Amino acid sequence: LLQCFFRRRRRRRERKRKRIINQSINQSMASGWGITGNKGRCYDFWIDFSDCMSRCREPKDCVLLREDYLECLHHAKEYQRRNRIYKEEQRQIRAAARKAKEGDSGVETKVH
Repeated sequence: LLQCFFRRRRRRRERKRKRIINQSINQSMASGWGITGNKGRCYDFWIDFSDCMSRCREPKDCVLLREDYLECLHHAKEYQRRNRIYKEEQRQIRAAARKAKEGDSGVETKVH
């Protein structure tokens, strides 16, 4: 009974591994359907990138399309830009506060 359990478990693992290998070989995206039943938000980028990869001789020819697709998926550049803007705003606020503090302490009125 215990041997049957381990045998089944091993078969499941092998099937899962084969599925993963087949998916990576095919390099196919999911169905292309989004969560609401419409086309996925990055599907058009994937189609462009996939077409380029099937036509080109060198993968480096499709670098820009790959970059667009990955940006659509992960928004890395957008987040970097938002962080830079936020840091600059914080720097300007600190500089203004420092300047206001120096202005208050630097101006002394003399009473006669």
